[in-house]
Amino acid sequence: MADKGPIQLTVADNSEVFKAASRMAIAVALEDIGSRAEAYAKRELTKSKAVDTGRLRNSVTHATSNYSGQGHYTDNYKNIYTDATARQAVEGQAVFVGTNAEYAAYVEMGTGDLGTGTGKKWVYRDGHGNYHATSGMAARPYIKPAIADHLQEYRAVIKQWLENAPDDGASAVKTVTKTIIK
Repeated sequence: MADKGPIQLTVADNSEVFKAASRMAIAVALEDIGSRAEAYAKRELTKSKAVDTGRLRNSVTHATSNYSGQGHYTDNYKNIYTDATARQAVEGQAVFVGTNAEYAAYVEMGTGDLGTGTGKKWVYRDGHGNYHATSGMAARPYIKPAIADHLQEYRAVIKQWLENAPDDGASAVKTVTKTIIK
């Protein structure tokens, strides 16, 4: 056999391209997940009949670490509220679903005995000076189910976005994704 000369091999470091493509695919996936979780939380509020004015439901929002800015929402009475805190950027890639309504935690977790199971009633005085005894309000969770009940779906969303990353040198993202996320 004839010698055709030395073999030339070129090694290229595409790790930066891979990292950038991965970060972009994850950022898009997190935005997708945030939109879905926000919709699920709003649906849970409506389903549990925890909607009076619509302020809480309309204040439910999501933010990713890739977004900084200010959003707004409008309740059923056309009052406009600004939401500067829920959409503040944070370090790393993450998605947050929540609300800035002051009473949101009381709806999510309940209050008094009905919320904590302590067996104790409590008394409060209203704006007219009248006293009232209450056992509290039962929890009507909406954020937790929006996250916990859809974890498999969110995992599939991340996998889908990583596997369908653009082919601009990021094909390695697809290969690694198939190995890591099963």
